[in-house]
Amino acid sequence: MGEQWSIYWMNSGRGELEQPPMVGRFVDGVGRFYADDQHEGRPVRCRFIWSGITATTAAGSRRIQSTANAPGRRTGS
Repeated sequence: MGEQWSIYWMNSGRGELEQPPMVGRFVDGVGRFYADDQHEGRPVRCRFIWSGITATTAAGSRRIQSTANAPGRRTGS
């Protein structure tokens, strides 16, 4: 299994890094990163998928998903 990586998002309005970072791994050319957050006071589980990566570019497809599951529950793979 690959090394663990973190993605930090920047809040340009406040000039601060958002906490906590999304944490995950790249396996078979696909990065899957997870973080717990809140939306309108409800806990959500966020997932960031980074795919289509090649040996010369990391500009592949990226998308963010969120679910209303309780923190600590894994949603999908």
